[in-house]
Amino acid sequence: MREMNGRPNSRTGKRPDDLIALERRGPLPERYPIAFWSEHRVRTDCHVQVRSNFYSVPYHLVGKRVVVRLDATSVTAFNDLFVVARHERCLSRGRTVTDREHYPAHKRKSTQEIHFERIARIRSVGPGAAAFYSGLLRSRDHVHSDAHRALVRLIEHTDVNDLDRACARAAHFGNYTLDALRSILERRLFELPLDDLSITPAPAAPQIAIVRPLSAYAELLSGASC
Repeated sequence: MREMNGRPNSRTGKRPDDLIALERRGPLPERYPIAFWSEHRVRTDCHVQVRSNFYSVPYHLVGKRVVVRLDATSVTAFNDLFVVARHERCLSRGRTVTDREHYPAHKRKSTQEIHFERIARIRSVGPGAAAFYSGLLRSRDHVHSDAHRALVRLIEHTDVNDLDRACARAAHFGNYTLDALRSILERRLFELPLDDLSITPAPAAPQIAIVRPLSAYAELLSGASC
C-alpha cells in the first residue's frame, strides 16, 4: 500500500500521499450499536431467560411474552413498545439479575423482616401464646421456620382467645410441641381447670429406723457386756 500511494498517477501525475494530506476529514461517526432482538415468555418467578441468564421484569407480566433487546452492555425488555425493564448485561452463565421493585409489595420483604413479623404476630395473641413461644425457644436449640408458619396458620384459623388459653395450658404443663397444642385445641382441653403446679408437694415421711439399744443385747446375752 505504501508503494502504490507513493507512485504518481498516470493521468494526473499526482501521488496519493500528497492528496491524502490535502483531504479534510471530519470526526468519525459513533460506533453503530449491534443488538439482538428476541421474544421471551415471562416465568412465574418474574424472570425471562436470555442467553443462559435470567433477568427480572414486572410481576404483572407473568405468563405474557415480552420483546428483549440484548447488546454488548445492557438488556432491555419491551412490552407493547414500552420499556418495562432494563438491566446491565451479565457476561457469566446461569446468573440471576433481579430488581426487587419488579416483585409485588409482599414479596419485597427480606427473610428477617418476615421472621420478625411472625414473632410479633404470635406474641400479640396474648400472654399464653407468648409463654408458649418462649418455652418453645428454650426447649430447642433451633426453631425451624416451619414452626413459625404453623403457629401463624393456627392464629389465622383459630379463635384468638381459645388459642391463647390452649397455649397457656401447654406452657403450664411444659409441653412445647405443636402436636400437643393442636390436640388441646381439637379436644378443647383448654376449657378444663389447670392444676396448681406452684404447690410444692409435701416431703415423704422419713422411714423409722429400727435400731435396738445396746442394753437390749446385754439382756439377751444374760448381762454380758457388749
